[in-house]
Amino acid sequence: MADQDLLHAVEFPRGEDIPLPNCEGPKLHPFRPFGHVVNDIHAFGMSRDELRMRVNHTDCFNCECRAYGRLEETGHANMVVRCLGYVLLTPGQEKTFRSRTSTCPDLLQRFAYLARVPLRGIVKEWIPEGTEYFTAAMASRMRRDLKTLNRIGIANRDIKENNYLGGKLVDFGNAWTVPHYLVDKWKRWIEEGGKRAEHAKEDLEMEREIDQDSFDHMIQQWNETRQGPRIWVRNYPNRDYSNLRSRRSKRSDGYPAFPGPDRLSYDWKAHYHD
Repeated sequence: MADQDLLHAVEFPRGEDIPLPNCEGPKLHPFRPFGHVVNDIHAFGMSRDELRMRVNHTDCFNCECRAYGRLEETGHANMVVRCLGYVLLTPGQEKTFRSRTSTCPDLLQRFAYLARVPLRGIVKEWIPEGTEYFTAAMASRMRRDLKTLNRIGIANRDIKENNYLGGKLVDFGNAWTVPHYLVDKWKRWIEEGGKRAEHAKEDLEMEREIDQDSFDHMIQQWNETRQGPRIWVRNYPNRDYSNLRSRRSKRSDGYPAFPGPDRLSYDWKAHYHD
């Protein structure tokens, strides 16, 4: 089933001040300017668990809600460009908003399959125009922050230069935050054994390393496109020199083994049981 069909199946019953998404794990609170909730809040309600779980865990809006919810509950909200909450506009608010942004027709582009879905948004702190993505001096702190992000069970899965402002991550629309239904499914397949187990192991290995690999690739591109001092911050040693580190275990492709931390082993339930 296509992703657009999943969202088309979502119902949005009216509610009050509901953290989203409506599933287990971290959630994001609504944006409250001056301490008040912005109009009516809606929550997901679906008849089929698999569809509900897929929407709650893979829809870009929900990916951001879950990631920012985890950052807040673990005390790391200031490690990224800060999120102030979410907004869901009523039809009347959407009409007013469109009338005030008539010079930017693509700003509120809506596909037909989203006709019943409220216009959704994530409110974030304002970053001044002209702010650099990052500088060489920020690289070490950025790598530490990324490891912390992984340690608390979040993979941004979109690590690239223009996803940073002032050395802080901006967008979490592709993020996976544990618990995640696909990760749980892969782990279940591994326990069951059989043909699916090998594919599941490969998928899990890629998920463990995706942010670390992407960070190193971003730094490599930064060095190749700029003059002056290079950035030497890495998660993995340079592959060309890794043979000199004989005591370091290696993957089958010759790269050093995953440097960690393993976000897939994060005990997310401990936070809710305290």
